Amino acid sequence: MMIGDKYPLLYKNLEVILQRFPQAEHVYIVRNPLSVIESYNSRFTDLNDTWNRPWKLGLEEWNASIRTVMQQPEEVLRKFHFIIYENFFSSAVHMNALYEALGASPLSEDQLTSFVEKFRALNEKPVLRNDEFRAFVARHADWATYNRLLDRIN
Repeated sequence: MMIGDKYPLLYKNLEVILQRFPQAEHVYIVRNPLSVIESYNSRFTDLNDTWNRPWKLGLEEWNASIRTVMQQPEEVLRKFHFIIYENFFSSAVHMNALYEALGASPLSEDQLTSFVEKFRALNEKPVLRNDEFRAFVARHADWATYNRLLDRIN
């Protein structure tokens, strides 16, 4: 059986999840930190969105999330499938690689096209360059932990 949830703050309950589901495999999707805070800001400033988390908090939570996961012992980390957000939704090939790693049947490219197209459309949306965001990420992102996580993927 597969159960999933896409909620950035699940890391806060990782200990409980690992205790309650000791045999489970986990998918950890990591996004680059600049995109994370741009997303937090976009949602925070959208009057039609109930998101109440400002962009600086986005980087704090991103740092806490990668640290929480990467501080796990090796036997726990082996149960994780680490996925780069920007790669995963870019093609049916990337999505099917995860499905197969989890023991699920791959889906046809037609079945995954809508995800790829939505991702592509989101990536093509213009985002104003914000040098304050860039400087903040450059100074405060936990690059060492992020690189350790990325090394597990490469």
